[in-house]
Amino acid sequence: MKIKIRKADQVFSRWVRTRDKWTCQRCHRGYEVGDGRLQCAHCFGRRKESVRFDPENTASLCVGCHLFLDQNHEDKRAFFIKRLGEENYNQLMIRSNITAKKDDKMVVFIYSRLLKEMENA
Repeated sequence: MKIKIRKADQVFSRWVRTRDKWTCQRCHRGYEVGDGRLQCAHCFGRRKESVRFDPENTASLCVGCHLFLDQNHEDKRAFFIKRLGEENYNQLMIRSNITAKKDDKMVVFIYSRLLKEMENA
């Protein structure tokens, strides 16, 4: 079952890739702004609404690195532990198991503003 991409996902994804300076956080390859080959990857998938828009739950990954980590769960876990530290990773895992529904309008509002600030800096 495919998860529907919402406007909040689009805005948040662009914010994550801008935060990461349009660079794959695993292989460190840089991409031009807007290049679809750089994706917003989630440690705990988008089905986990409680962390769907949590910046700690995401990293910019190129298609190859994203596919590799999605198919190799221990490598994905190690990547995010290295990125966050073990304690923060464990806290993220706990948050991912909380039942929650995000307010998409608020997510769009917040990350649109943050994105605009980052792009104007």
